[in-house]
Amino acid sequence: MSLSKLISLFKELIEEDMTKADALYYLTLCWCCGGGRLSFRIKYGSDEKYSEVLELVKKHKLINMIMSNDVSEHIARSDRRFITIFRKKVEESLEEISNEALKVLNIIKRFNVYETLTEGDVNILLYSSIMINTLLRKIVRSIYKARLAIFELVKAGLLVTCLWSPYEGLPHMYRIPHYSIDIWRRV
Repeated sequence: MSLSKLISLFKELIEEDMTKADALYYLTLCWCCGGGRLSFRIKYGSDEKYSEVLELVKKHKLINMIMSNDVSEHIARSDRRFITIFRKKVEESLEEISNEALKVLNIIKRFNVYETLTEGDVNILLYSSIMINTLLRKIVRSIYKARLAIFELVKAGLLVTCLWSPYEGLPHMYRIPHYSIDIWRRV
């Protein structure tokens, strides 16, 4: 029952404002963790719509469902327009990312870690994220440059950072939006 309410809310947001639909998607993708808000702010320059959607989710009493289930794939696939529109935006944004961001993208892709970042299993996500951070430390060597490159990938819609480690300066858990999976495979 809650999933159908969530999908219904998602479809309403698509009709109202695609950015709000993306905010709901980020909420589900990151189980309402703070990194989803940060990723949304990096991508759109503001988290105002994210906050509005979070209030809607609370109003409809869907917050517990989002926090306890990985429903992101269900809502993303519930309306084809969502994936089509955002896939196009990601493809367009690829032309604007720096060589350093392309290097990070290729590091993640070369080791086929990106495929596990679509999983709903937190253990797999954490393991894959640790692998990415280890690779970045060895290959990029500058946490600052790696972090900027990650921000570019987030802004482009290729990556979402769900959790941030307070110690290392790099995200602690990454996710890949369903609308950019095909792009990862082609790049």
